[in-house]
Amino acid sequence: MRRRAWRGFSRTPLARQAQALTAAVIQRVVDMTLHEKPPRATQWSVRSMAAVTGLSHTSVQRIWHAHSLKPHLIKTFKLSTDTYFVETVQDVVGLYLDPPDKALVLAVDEKSQIQALDSTQPGLSLKKGRAGTHDPRRSTAWHHALLAALDGATGTVLGTCMKRHRHQEFLRLLREIDRVADKRLDLHLIVDNDATHKHPKKASLERHPRFAVSERRTETAYSAPRLRPTFQSGAKSSVNKRSHWL
Repeated sequence: MRRRAWRGFSRTPLARQAQALTAAVIQRVVDMTLHEKPPRATQWSVRSMAAVTGLSHTSVQRIWHAHSLKPHLIKTFKLSTDTYFVETVQDVVGLYLDPPDKALVLAVDEKSQIQALDSTQPGLSLKKGRAGTHDPRRSTAWHHALLAALDGATGTVLGTCMKRHRHQEFLRLLREIDRVADKRLDLHLIVDNDATHKHPKKASLERHPRFAVSERRTETAYSAPRLRPTFQSGAKSSVNKRSHWL
């Protein structure tokens, strides 16, 4: 090309033409992705697949995207060793998918040892030309336990803050549920295997004609409500104010 100037382009070998993306080619890429492994590798990449199929890596990427294939992602799973795992899943999931007539399904959970890092003194508020301030020192002199029941049908939450987390507090929550819930409805409670739910005094609950308890095992936390209490910034001088924010 240097010797022949622009006339050298006429005989220069062109780049290999990209293979046409026919239905057969696309199906081959999909089948190889699903059923084969690349040589000397654990999973396919767009470039290793392109090298084997003769396609460009962008074409491979488009095919994978169109078929929602992500061979570079691997998710882990764990099978439960609980003897009653199947029965537990059927019992708990069945309450969500096919709730009983004239009954209220509640997912009951507790969050113990809640602490809020309280400011030792209030900070200055935000103003034009000046950022808000806060005291970097924190004090943690209190803990609370949050007990709550989630209505599976309406999404409403009945919760209360207590200073301790024992079976007595759990029974107080159940009595509150019994008081506010419609008297015409049976109550199906989904609880975890916390020690407070296994106290001998809790056995009286099972004899209550209105309550039916379904217990989640240790490895079946999929139905546990997520309790994420947040606190408004600023110093709170009393426990009552702190409980109010919870």
